[in-house]
Parts: sequence; C-alpha cells; structure tokens
Amino acid sequence: METAATRVHDPRQATFKDGLGTRYRREGTEGPLEVLVLRDTLATIPSFEFLLRERLNRLAHVRSESIGRVYDVEHVPEGAKLAIISKAVPGVRLSRMLAVAEQKLLPLDVESALGLIHQLVTAMGELHDHAPDACHGTLAAERVIVTSNGRIVIVEHVLGAALARLQHSPERYWKELRIALPIAVNSPLLDRRADVAQIGMIALALLLGRPIADDEYPNNIASLANGSFGLGGGFEPIPEWLRTWLAQALSLEPTRWFASAVEARHAFELGLKAGGHSVSQDKLEEYARFEETAAATPVPAPVPAVAAAASRPAPPTPSVVSTAPAVIPTPTVTPAPVVAASTSTPEPFRIVASSSRQSRDEEAEMPHAHVPHGHTPAIANYRPRLIAAAVVVVALTSGGVMAARRYLATPTAVTPATGTLVVNTEPAGAAVVIDGQAHGTTPVTVTLNAGPHTIDLSSGAARRTMTLNVTANAQLSQFIEMPKAAAGTGELQVRTDPAGARVSVDGQTRGLSPLTVQGLAPGNHVVVLQNDLGSVNEDVTIQPGATASLVVPMKTPQGALVSGWISIASPAELQIFENDRLLGSSRTDRIMVTAGRHDIEFSNEALGYRSTQTIQVAPGQVAKVKPDWPQGTIAINATPWANVTLDGRDLGETPVGNTTVPIGTHEVVFRHPQLGEQRITATVTASTPARLSVDMRKK
Repeated sequence: METAATRVHDPRQATFKDGLGTRYRREGTEGPLEVLVLRDTLATIPSFEFLLRERLNRLAHVRSESIGRVYDVEHVPEGAKLAIISKAVPGVRLSRMLAVAEQKLLPLDVESALGLIHQLVTAMGELHDHAPDACHGTLAAERVIVTSNGRIVIVEHVLGAALARLQHSPERYWKELRIALPIAVNSPLLDRRADVAQIGMIALALLLGRPIADDEYPNNIASLANGSFGLGGGFEPIPEWLRTWLAQALSLEPTRWFASAVEARHAFELGLKAGGHSVSQDKLEEYARFEETAAATPVPAPVPAVAAAASRPAPPTPSVVSTAPAVIPTPTVTPAPVVAASTSTPEPFRIVASSSRQSRDEEAEMPHAHVPHGHTPAIANYRPRLIAAAVVVVALTSGGVMAARRYLATPTAVTPATGTLVVNTEPAGAAVVIDGQAHGTTPVTVTLNAGPHTIDLSSGAARRTMTLNVTANAQLSQFIEMPKAAAGTGELQVRTDPAGARVSVDGQTRGLSPLTVQGLAPGNHVVVLQNDLGSVNEDVTIQPGATASLVVPMKTPQGALVSGWISIASPAELQIFENDRLLGSSRTDRIMVTAGRHDIEFSNEALGYRSTQTIQVAPGQVAKVKPDWPQGTIAINATPWANVTLDGRDLGETPVGNTTVPIGTHEVVFRHPQLGEQRITATVTASTPARLSVDMRKK
C-alpha cells in the first residue's frame, strides 16, 4: 500500500466531490487507491485528526465485503489538509444512480429498491455487530457504492466521531454534509441511532426514486415516509409495514425507534416476509451495469436538462430548460476501470447538462469519459434502457406528453391483502388499541392489512402490549389473561422511633415516617425502613377494607457504639466524598464515619474516573470497599519499529492497535536489536484513548 504523503493531487484526476472533500484515484502497491482530501476547515478542528485516527484503529479489525477498507490518514502538502487513504471500490455512487433515475424519469423498480435497502441494513448490521462501541455516523447515498453485480459497499466509515466535533444543527449537517439525524430527538448525536436514521433516509430516497432535496429535511420527511408521494415518484402507496419501518428508522416518534441496525434488519426482514414482497438482484445488476456503461458512453445527441418541480408533494412536471450540453474541454485521461481496455486514445471529457436536482455534490470537474468506437458491442445488451431514455427525450421535446400521461393518469386501485385478528381476554372487557387506533373492547374481531401490528390491551391499571403478524387471507386468534382486579384495597400506617425513616413498600419509595400508605392490594407486602443507623425489613399482611399498623424502634441502645470505618482498596489514589463533602483519600488506611447507610462518591480527576457506591457501616466495624475499576485503551507505535512489552506482557512488534488495560499508569518497554531499549511510563484514562509513540533513534 502506498502511503507517501508528498504526492500533489492533480485536479484533473478528481472523481467525486461533496461536502466532505474531493476524491482522487491513484495507484498503490496493492492496487488502486481512493484518496479523500478533506476540506481545509476540518483539519483545524481541535482533536479532529486524533479522533479520525482513533476511529480508524478501532475499526481496523472489521473485515467485510460490504464495508470498504480504510488504510491510513495522511497530511497533504498543499495547505493544512488531511487525506483518508482507502481501497478503491469500482462502481457507481448511489447518489449518482438516484440523480440519473430522476433525470431520466427511470426510478428503480420496487423489488430492486427493497433489495438495496436489505443489503444496506444488513451491511450496517455487520458493522454494529463487529464494533459494538462504534458506528458509521456519516452514512449517506454519497458514501455508498453500487458495484456492477448489484452489490453495495459502504465507504468512508471512520469520520463519525471526528465530525461530531462540528456540533452543527441537524439542518446544517444535512445541507453541508448530507448527514441525517433522528427526527424527533432534541439533541441528536452521531451514534448508532443516527446510523439507523441515515439508513432510513437512503431507503426513503430509493423508494421515491430520487434524491431527498435540501429543503425537504427535516420538515417534509414524515409526509414522504407516510406515502403521500408514493413509490418511485408515482401514485402507488408505500405498504403499511414499510411505512411503520420507516417511521421507526427515522425516529419520527420519540418513543418508537431502532437502537441499532441489527434491530432494524430484523424488523425489515419480518416485514418483507409478512408483506409477501421479494427482492430482486438481477434487475439491480442490470441497472448498475447500465449506469456504469452510460457513464462511460459518448452522448450521441444533445440531451436537454430537466427542471425539478417547483413545489412538492405535487407530482413533478418536467420542462425543457436546455437544448444542448455544455462542453468544457479538459485534458485526456485514462478511462475508468469499469470500461474494457482499448488501445485507441480516449476523447476529451464532456460534461452534460443535468437536472436541477441532480446531486449538487457532483462538480463540473467530475466528467464522464467517452468510450472508443471499439466498445460498441459491450453496451449492446443495454439497448432497451437506452431506447427508454431516448423515448423520454422525445416526449420532453414534444411538450412532455408522455411524462404527463405517466404522472397524471388515473391510478389503478390497489387492494391490500388482509387477514382477520380475533382477540379474547380473561376477564372480558379489555380496551383494544391496534396501531394507535381504538377497536372497542374484548371480545373483538378486526380485519387488518397483512403484516406486523402493535396491539395494546388495557383493563383498569393492567396493560399488555404485543406485536403480531397478520397473514393474508387467514385468521389469527389470541387469548390473553389479564390480571384480575382485587375485591378491595387496604391501608398501612407506618411509625418509627425516631421519625424520618425512609419507607419503601415492595421496592417502591413511599416517603418518610410517619405516614399512611393507601391503595395496597390484599396480601403480603415487604416494607423496608432506612435511616442513618441502618435498615429494617418487615413483612406485613393487608386485608381488604382494613388498616394495618407497623411501629418500629430505630434508636441505638444506650452505651452502644455509633460509629464505624470504611477502608478503600483501589489501584490508584481516590478522593472520597459524601454529599459533596471530602471525607479523605484511599491512601488512608481507614476513614471513620457514623454507623449506618452512606452514599459514597469516588473520584480521580486525572484519570477521568468518578463513581458512587452505597455502603452499610456496622457500629464498631470496618466496611471494606473495592470500587469497580474501569478499562481504557492505548495504541503504541515506534520509529522505525520495536518489540513492546506492557507491564511485563509481550505485545509484539509495533504498531500495536488499541489494547485494553485498566486505567492508571503502566510501564511500556520498547526494544530494538540495534537501537537499544527505552522505558516509558504511560497514563491511561477513562475519558479518552491513550496514544504512545517513541523514536528509537533518539536517546
């Protein structure tokens, strides 16, 4: 792999540009590389480079055909810039496919769109499985590659933690970087939940057959996801199960969302099965190959640009705004790898006018190369697609008649498949709410669309919630036993000496003594009383319509000891606090406190460690406490190289990726056969990963 940071990137070799920066291709020792040169302003953000390298190290072990390989981070000589070096993935960016689909009025068919969504959520599920503590954070159509065989590859997945330092508003993240965040969240983060929301945004664009515009996020996303615009930009409604899945993926409701891509994948697969939908790989492969060939094929005649609709959600009416492509001569370059090799000299690049809503991130310096005449047979199989595109052009130049027929024709009524749900409860009379809509009380029989549904049952204070799958043309019966209401309730009077003890009944805090607890169900209950001297557990029996009494003395007997000690054992020094008052340090053998219950806080600011623990101190006794000690990570490197041991444990040759160790100080020994030995004391904290690098040539 090539890692020379001295290469100056030729603007003529740029392949793609968006809000993150510009991509270039160059050859490396292990094959073609893609170099993402980030915007100048990103490199100046505090900790940006550190977080970028830390995320690269953390995800270095992820090996998947659906996740692009990232090799290194380089400094670029022209200006204060950083570059991400990755393995080049041949194919078409999904943002390009969506822009072409809208421009040529040829959206993906539903089966292909569902196939892409399933691949996407599966790939992200693999990432979340392999790296439970990490996420992508910046997933967008611009960062998804579709290969010629219809397979997707997710790229540039190491930027999430670094870009979180921008602290932009959701609208700015979207408009500048195409990063979507969960909708119904007050302070969204670039985390795994954001990954799922970004999957939802890409899925919505695929279903609509076009990119999501700047002004549609976030205000119009809910209406689009609810099917007001229809599949592929037409009038076919989005299926109910898919609308429900989109709502949870996008976090349109604050109480219903997927915590990870693994959950989203499971729900999507259930919906596919219940809805009777299939995914198509063959059509997707044909479309991806067509896009790659079209991107490298000379335009035989001027193709007019199509103006985007002035408003939504009304169906777009295309209009001709240009009759000839803008031609900008540029130096000759080698055709893209997806085109067969040829000995003929390629013609200069040509830039063709595109629709006004084509991805704004695809700049003029990202042209499409002409294919020499010797490649005509390679594209013969795509003649039906090319003819379809030509028909669209003819329709546009004739006043948009065919487009108008497609978008304004009376839609064919689609009758969704339905099944029957029968709900019975014991006792009867429970209120039934299905997908947020009331359906009376049990027993009840309801006709529902096939697919998953959320059922809420309530009877008095008792509630039951479940998810059921309704099968088309079938009946599903459910019998649920609801908790029976008590014939009557009782009361409990609690008094302690002295007063002021905390009272809990069955684990629920009720207040301070003396007090009366009302509305207790008949039967046995556990009462816990606590004060500074200790705690007392009592069992009481409540009778319907009666009041039970509990009197508990909680004084210390005359002459008894009223104090004890606590002793702290920890690998590093800790400060000991109670109610924000410093009691002492763990270096002290033992600290005297009053007998009873204590909420102790342990702190070491230098290590970023803080925790609390509840301790019960018996009179005259020493309560020994060993706080839970957290783990941190350290990455180790040396120039030119060295064998490394950490606290006597051999870690092998540098570089050593993130290694998990307890927080605190550690001895690291570097050994080189010619350059000798160096010993370093490294401090690992709980807040940030530690990085240690030495130059063995310096003493």
